[in-house]
Amino acid sequence: EEVNGLRSKIELPKQLNQMEKEIKRTERLFTKKAFKRLTEFGLNLEKMQADLAAMRATVEKVRSLLSSGSGEEAQEAMQEIFEGGHPGEINGVLQQMRGMTEGLRRVKNKEIRALILEVFQPVIDAVNDGDYREANQLLNELWPEMNRILPKLYNLRRGPDASLRSKLEAFETRIQEKLQGQESGPSEAATPAEGF
Repeated sequence: EEVNGLRSKIELPKQLNQMEKEIKRTERLFTKKAFKRLTEFGLNLEKMQADLAAMRATVEKVRSLLSSGSGEEAQEAMQEIFEGGHPGEINGVLQQMRGMTEGLRRVKNKEIRALILEVFQPVIDAVNDGDYREANQLLNELWPEMNRILPKLYNLRRGPDASLRSKLEAFETRIQEKLQGQESGPSEAATPAEGF
Protein backbone atom coordinates (compact mmCIF):
# COMPACT_ATOMS: atom_id res chain seq x y z
CA GLU A 1 0.00 0.00 0.00
CA GLU A 2 2.81 2.40 0.83
CA VAL A 3 4.46 1.62 -2.51
CA ASN A 4 1.18 2.32 -4.33
CA GLY A 5 0.79 5.55 -2.41
CA LEU A 6 4.30 6.66 -3.34
CA ARG A 7 3.79 5.59 -6.93
CA SER A 8 0.61 7.66 -7.18
CA LYS A 9 2.36 10.72 -5.73
CA ILE A 10 5.21 10.40 -8.25
CA GLU A 11 3.62 9.02 -11.43
CA LEU A 12 0.13 10.51 -11.41
CA PRO A 13 1.23 14.16 -11.53
CA LYS A 14 3.39 13.37 -14.57
CA GLN A 15 0.51 11.57 -16.27
CA LEU A 16 -1.87 14.41 -15.42
CA ASN A 17 0.50 17.00 -16.90
CA GLN A 18 0.81 14.98 -20.11
CA MET A 19 -2.94 14.57 -20.36
CA GLU A 20 -3.57 18.26 -19.80
CA LYS A 21 -1.14 19.10 -22.61
CA GLU A 22 -2.85 16.62 -24.91
CA ILE A 23 -6.30 17.97 -24.01
CA LYS A 24 -5.19 21.55 -24.76
CA ARG A 25 -3.60 20.46 -28.04
CA THR A 26 -6.77 18.65 -29.07
CA GLU A 27 -9.06 21.51 -27.98
CA ARG A 28 -7.14 23.84 -30.29
CA LEU A 29 -7.93 21.57 -33.25
CA PHE A 30 -11.65 22.23 -32.84
CA THR A 31 -11.10 25.94 -33.53
CA LYS A 32 -9.42 25.35 -36.90
CA LYS A 33 -11.48 25.54 -40.08
CA ALA A 34 -10.06 22.31 -41.55
CA PHE A 35 -11.30 20.37 -38.53
CA LYS A 36 -14.69 22.13 -38.36
CA ARG A 37 -15.34 20.85 -41.88
CA LEU A 38 -15.30 17.27 -40.59
CA THR A 39 -18.99 17.69 -39.75
CA GLU A 40 -19.65 17.66 -43.51
CA PHE A 41 -18.57 14.02 -43.49
CA GLY A 42 -20.79 12.99 -40.59
CA LEU A 43 -18.50 13.41 -37.58
CA ASN A 44 -20.18 14.66 -34.42
CA LEU A 45 -17.65 17.22 -33.23
CA GLU A 46 -19.90 18.39 -30.40
CA LYS A 47 -19.84 14.93 -28.85
CA MET A 48 -16.06 14.77 -29.26
CA GLN A 49 -15.72 18.12 -27.50
CA ALA A 50 -18.04 16.96 -24.71
CA ASP A 51 -16.00 13.78 -24.25
CA LEU A 52 -12.82 15.86 -24.11
CA ALA A 53 -14.43 18.17 -21.52
CA ALA A 54 -15.36 15.10 -19.44
CA MET A 55 -11.72 13.98 -19.59
CA ARG A 56 -10.62 17.44 -18.44
CA ALA A 57 -13.08 17.25 -15.52
CA THR A 58 -11.72 13.84 -14.54
CA VAL A 59 -8.13 15.14 -14.70
CA GLU A 60 -9.13 18.00 -12.37
CA LYS A 61 -10.85 15.52 -10.05
CA VAL A 62 -7.71 13.34 -9.93
CA ARG A 63 -5.54 16.38 -9.24
CA SER A 64 -7.87 17.42 -6.40
CA LEU A 65 -7.83 13.91 -4.89
CA LEU A 66 -4.04 13.86 -5.08
CA SER A 67 -3.70 17.21 -3.34
CA SER A 68 -6.02 16.04 -0.55
CA GLY A 69 -3.83 12.95 -0.01
CA SER A 70 -6.26 10.39 -1.46
CA GLY A 71 -3.77 8.60 -3.73
CA GLU A 72 -5.73 5.39 -4.08
CA GLU A 73 -8.95 7.21 -5.00
CA ALA A 74 -6.96 9.34 -7.45
CA GLN A 75 -5.63 6.20 -9.17
CA GLU A 76 -9.16 4.79 -9.42
CA ALA A 77 -10.42 8.05 -10.90
CA MET A 78 -7.53 8.06 -13.36
CA GLN A 79 -8.64 4.63 -14.60
CA GLU A 80 -11.90 6.28 -15.76
CA ILE A 81 -9.88 8.23 -18.33
CA PHE A 82 -7.94 5.22 -19.54
CA GLU A 83 -11.06 3.08 -19.84
CA GLY A 84 -12.98 5.78 -21.69
CA GLY A 85 -10.11 6.62 -24.02
CA HIS A 86 -7.11 8.90 -23.94
CA PRO A 87 -7.24 12.49 -25.29
CA GLY A 88 -4.43 11.49 -27.65
CA GLU A 89 -6.81 9.03 -29.31
CA ILE A 90 -9.27 11.84 -30.04
CA ASN A 91 -6.40 13.90 -31.45
CA GLY A 92 -5.24 10.99 -33.61
CA VAL A 93 -8.72 10.40 -34.98
CA LEU A 94 -9.17 14.09 -35.79
CA GLN A 95 -5.80 14.31 -37.55
CA GLN A 96 -6.33 11.18 -39.63
CA MET A 97 -9.93 12.02 -40.50
CA ARG A 98 -8.82 15.48 -41.63
CA GLY A 99 -6.20 13.85 -43.86
CA MET A 100 -8.75 11.49 -45.35
CA THR A 101 -11.38 14.15 -45.92
CA GLU A 102 -8.87 16.56 -47.46
CA GLY A 103 -7.98 13.82 -49.94
CA LEU A 104 -11.64 13.02 -50.47
CA ARG A 105 -12.41 16.67 -51.30
CA ARG A 106 -10.11 16.31 -54.32
CA VAL A 107 -12.15 13.40 -55.73
CA LYS A 108 -14.31 15.07 -58.38
CA ASN A 109 -16.80 12.30 -59.08
CA LYS A 110 -19.69 12.36 -56.60
CA GLU A 111 -20.47 8.66 -57.00
CA ILE A 112 -16.88 7.69 -56.18
CA ARG A 113 -16.90 10.06 -53.18
CA ALA A 114 -20.10 8.44 -51.93
CA LEU A 115 -18.54 4.97 -52.29
CA ILE A 116 -15.45 6.02 -50.32
CA LEU A 117 -17.58 7.59 -47.58
CA GLU A 118 -19.57 4.37 -47.42
CA VAL A 119 -16.33 2.43 -46.99
CA PHE A 120 -15.32 4.65 -44.05
CA GLN A 121 -18.77 4.71 -42.43
CA PRO A 122 -17.78 2.14 -39.74
CA VAL A 123 -14.93 4.45 -38.70
CA ILE A 124 -17.26 7.46 -38.58
CA ASP A 125 -19.78 5.42 -36.57
CA ALA A 126 -17.09 4.36 -34.08
CA VAL A 127 -16.06 8.01 -33.61
CA ASN A 128 -19.66 9.14 -33.14
CA ASP A 129 -20.20 6.34 -30.61
CA GLY A 130 -17.21 7.63 -28.64
CA ASP A 131 -15.08 4.56 -29.32
CA TYR A 132 -11.98 6.55 -30.26
CA ARG A 133 -9.60 3.68 -29.61
CA GLU A 134 -11.35 1.46 -32.15
CA ALA A 135 -11.64 4.27 -34.70
CA ASN A 136 -7.99 5.19 -34.26
CA GLN A 137 -6.85 1.58 -34.67
CA LEU A 138 -8.94 1.18 -37.82
CA LEU A 139 -7.59 4.41 -39.27
CA ASN A 140 -3.99 3.49 -38.39
CA GLU A 141 -4.33 0.19 -40.20
CA LEU A 142 -6.46 1.30 -43.14
CA TRP A 143 -5.18 4.79 -43.91
CA PRO A 144 -2.00 3.68 -45.74
CA GLU A 145 -4.11 1.66 -48.17
CA MET A 146 -6.59 4.50 -48.65
CA ASN A 147 -3.67 6.86 -49.20
CA ARG A 148 -2.65 4.69 -52.17
CA ILE A 149 -6.18 4.53 -53.56
CA LEU A 150 -7.25 8.18 -53.29
CA PRO A 151 -4.68 9.77 -55.66
CA LYS A 152 -5.80 7.42 -58.42
CA LEU A 153 -9.36 8.65 -58.00
CA TYR A 154 -8.75 12.42 -58.00
CA ASN A 155 -9.22 13.11 -61.71
CA LEU A 156 -11.77 10.45 -62.63
CA ARG A 157 -14.72 12.23 -64.21
CA ARG A 158 -16.89 9.24 -65.00
CA GLY A 159 -18.46 6.91 -62.49
CA PRO A 160 -16.57 3.95 -61.11
CA ASP A 161 -16.22 1.03 -63.50
CA ALA A 162 -16.91 -2.52 -62.36
CA SER A 163 -13.25 -3.11 -61.49
CA LEU A 164 -12.98 0.00 -59.30
CA ARG A 165 -16.31 -0.75 -57.65
CA SER A 166 -15.22 -4.30 -56.81
CA LYS A 167 -11.91 -3.03 -55.35
CA LEU A 168 -13.71 -0.53 -53.13
CA GLU A 169 -16.18 -3.22 -52.07
CA ALA A 170 -13.27 -5.56 -51.22
CA PHE A 171 -11.74 -2.74 -49.19
CA GLU A 172 -15.04 -2.22 -47.35
CA THR A 173 -15.25 -5.96 -46.65
CA ARG A 174 -11.79 -5.86 -45.05
CA ILE A 175 -12.90 -2.98 -42.82
CA GLN A 176 -15.95 -4.99 -41.74
CA GLU A 177 -13.77 -8.06 -41.08
CA LYS A 178 -11.41 -5.92 -39.02
CA LEU A 179 -14.33 -4.59 -36.97
CA GLN A 180 -15.62 -8.10 -36.36
CA GLY A 181 -12.09 -9.30 -35.52
CA GLN A 182 -11.69 -6.54 -32.93
CA GLU A 183 -14.97 -7.56 -31.31
CA SER A 184 -13.90 -11.20 -31.11
CA GLY A 185 -10.16 -10.76 -30.47
CA PRO A 186 -6.90 -9.97 -32.27
CA SER A 187 -7.08 -9.70 -36.04
CA GLU A 188 -4.62 -9.86 -38.89
CA ALA A 189 -3.36 -6.71 -40.59
CA ALA A 190 -5.20 -5.47 -43.65
CA THR A 191 -3.91 -6.72 -46.96
CA PRO A 192 -3.44 -4.25 -49.82
CA ALA A 193 -6.24 -4.01 -52.37
CA GLU A 194 -5.37 -5.80 -55.58
CA GLY A 195 -4.62 -3.59 -58.55
CA PHE A 196 -3.92 -0.41 -56.57
